[in-house]
Amino acid sequence: MAIIAVAGGAGKVGRAIVEAIVEKGQHTVLVLAREAKDVQGVQVIAVDYTDVDKLAATLETNSIDTVISTINALGDVSAELNLIKAAEKSASTKRFIPSIWGVKYTQDMVPYFPIAQSKLNLIAALEAASSLEYTAVYNGYFADYWVLPNVKSYQSPVVLVVDIANNFAAIPGSGDELVTFTHTSDIAAFIAALVGASKWDKESYIIGDKVSWNQFVQYAEEAKGVKFTVKHDSIEDLKAGKITELPSHPHMYPFFPKPMLQGFFAAFGRMFVEGAFDLKPERTLNDQFPEVKARKIKDLLFEAWGHKQYIETLEQRLKNVEVSLQASPIASEESSPNSAESRQSHDTSNSHSTSNANRAQPLPSRWSEDITRNIIHAQKNNSNIERTVFAPLPPKEHIIHFISSALQDMYEAQWLFSTEHVLQLINDQYSAGSSNSHDNPARWATLNALIATGVHWKADNNAIQELFPISWAWFKNAFAIFPEITINGNGIDSCQAMIAMALFMKGTADARAYTALLSASAHGINCIGLHSEDLCESSDLVDIEMRKRSFWTIYVLRCNASLNVDIPAPSDQLRLELPLLCLASDTGSSTHLLRHMSTLALIQSRISRYSCSSLSKSSDKMMQALAKLDNDLESWRTGLPTEVQPTPSAQVDNLDIIQLHLSYYASTWKIYTALAKLCNVSLTSIEREQPDLQLSTLVPTQSARATISLLQGLSSQPFASLWQIICYPMCAVLILLTAVLHGPRDSQTSLNVEWIEKFVVFLQSFQDREGCDLNGLIEFCSNLYDVASFAQSDPTDLVSESEYGTDLWREYTDLRIRLQGSQDPMLLAQGLLTNMPLLGAKSTEVFSGVVAGARVDGFTQLVPNVLKPRSFNFFGYNEATNRH
Repeated sequence: MAIIAVAGGAGKVGRAIVEAIVEKGQHTVLVLAREAKDVQGVQVIAVDYTDVDKLAATLETNSIDTVISTINALGDVSAELNLIKAAEKSASTKRFIPSIWGVKYTQDMVPYFPIAQSKLNLIAALEAASSLEYTAVYNGYFADYWVLPNVKSYQSPVVLVVDIANNFAAIPGSGDELVTFTHTSDIAAFIAALVGASKWDKESYIIGDKVSWNQFVQYAEEAKGVKFTVKHDSIEDLKAGKITELPSHPHMYPFFPKPMLQGFFAAFGRMFVEGAFDLKPERTLNDQFPEVKARKIKDLLFEAWGHKQYIETLEQRLKNVEVSLQASPIASEESSPNSAESRQSHDTSNSHSTSNANRAQPLPSRWSEDITRNIIHAQKNNSNIERTVFAPLPPKEHIIHFISSALQDMYEAQWLFSTEHVLQLINDQYSAGSSNSHDNPARWATLNALIATGVHWKADNNAIQELFPISWAWFKNAFAIFPEITINGNGIDSCQAMIAMALFMKGTADARAYTALLSASAHGINCIGLHSEDLCESSDLVDIEMRKRSFWTIYVLRCNASLNVDIPAPSDQLRLELPLLCLASDTGSSTHLLRHMSTLALIQSRISRYSCSSLSKSSDKMMQALAKLDNDLESWRTGLPTEVQPTPSAQVDNLDIIQLHLSYYASTWKIYTALAKLCNVSLTSIEREQPDLQLSTLVPTQSARATISLLQGLSSQPFASLWQIICYPMCAVLILLTAVLHGPRDSQTSLNVEWIEKFVVFLQSFQDREGCDLNGLIEFCSNLYDVASFAQSDPTDLVSESEYGTDLWREYTDLRIRLQGSQDPMLLAQGLLTNMPLLGAKSTEVFSGVVAGARVDGFTQLVPNVLKPRSFNFFGYNEATNRH
């Protein structure tokens, strides 16, 4: 029988170990603590960890054979180092377990997790103590934190990665890496067995369970029976000390300030991603002591959060409410609150509140008048959600001429809606009644959305103030049907209605609403099986083709959105044939474009997936995969008809062909961005940093200049259609600026600065000619042009010349630093031009010295009011209506 001292045994993991050893009954346990504490059934000895000699004397006096340290120190391990010295001096002490209780730390972790150095110092001290046999215990992460308080533990609640109580998860990296989890009570059981072993290895491993974070979240969802909100933190954010805030974090900030907590947890997130918690020992204590069974994480989660536990919790809450109601005075017709009896009850209630709360009293025999009135009102109003007609449709003869003209310009709408098709919808709608939304809800929504979009495409830019409010009224007619067709729609017409709404929203700055409508459309497509080969069994060839076009239209829009605003891309593993080049009813080239865009979208889907999976693949494999995608893009480009092929010198005046070119260039930028992340350089430096990498597509600066040159074909465009594509030249400007900042002596620098200026000139000319408000965007791009011109000059002259102020110098130095990493220029551009929250936060951080003022309603000052839905009371109240 050994005498074991557990340093910190009155605390967390230490207390669990003490209880396990006591329960096993084979050894005597003492607790070492800085002050005497009450630990049931165990002697507690107060010690001074600063006095090595007294510590050694305490160990020797009490014949301590083994010391187990569970001292909790986040950086200063001087107390434990002194304890090691004391154990070495003590004649009775032969064994020591240091306070590691986690993973095997390495020097690589020290720069971002300084605690690792402290733990390494403990191992070094034990290595130097030749008289001590030691073992460091590696058990992964304590599972306790996710099952408190429903599973016994002495750990304090700390929420990391998965906030089960709030159904929320912020997963580091891809979430596919394995993580070792072990509950402290299981660790304690293994330690109770280990202390009796005749020989120790220097490393002892305990594997409670190994699961990925994705699997962990799935178990938690199954246990609670709810779906979690899941976010992912990129390795770049983790390396920058940033994580997604969990709902449980704010209450910790008073004693663990947010910057410290974020940095601390981000370090763990990085270790999760890099595999530090994926323990892979040759030998474990599980093997050595098979009689000790560690609990699996799924079992722990179900024990803590399973349906039975959840129901018991709800029952207890209901019981508490019932007790509270019983303890409350109830007003009734028979008793007045001013009666003497009531006053007496009130006067004596304070002195008897505790006993009264537990005393059973009858519940009121009838509901109060307020509740009864509400129940009666609800019973009378048990009707469907009312549809609102915000504006009646215009006369039929006006609509027929207008929609025929508008469809000729709305190239994406042409993929789905032929003029004949829409005219049939108009005839059917007016036959049923111009304001009848009940006869065919999908038809009503489709017509209103198409008419609203048509106004945006056909309105003179100088008449936006007068015409946009009515277009929004018609769109709201359509959107009022959205919940119904989303839930109950069971045909292709419902999907087409949602696509029509998405196309309208695409012409605004509200990317959140646009992508939400896209997602709903995709869900509708899946529900009715348009992604399946079964639709080809129909004998109606025109019907088959229209169904294919519905599917591919959504697919193309989603793949483009995945590159532009970083939403998940749809799979490229499809069994559905591409749309045909033409039908008898086709009159234009739009269907040709849909086929070309569909084949490009298949490549874009793979680009998005590889960009997101870079965390889980080796650099060499990723390089090969990205080079293959680059080659596929070039093959796609050269396979196009010559007249529509993207080239640096292409002169195009058709907006649909311009969109094709822009989508292609954005795809090449995404590949270069992924390569930049692998090499940890800017995307404009790939060619210089990786000279052996053979890529077929244009380098980013060339394609950026080609992108801006495409604007020359847009002498006059509807403001909404221009805004749909403005992100591409904006992204091009950021690429050119990055190149100038990091290569001011490059031979192409002057050309790059010149093309930035050309974009500014284009914006100013468009504003002057069309009367649209682009002041915010012009001011921002002008600032970037000034910074680029500044960088192009000789820095030694710049500092001394008075015409350059300190503000410009500060903007230059800030941007040069913030754009030196592997930033995604498209996501930065979209963060400036849309209301996507994460993109906005990143762009605000990068351009904090250039963009003045805070975001209003989720938008920067670059976005004109006329492109913000809230300016037209769409889920918001208008303060400055229709300023454009």
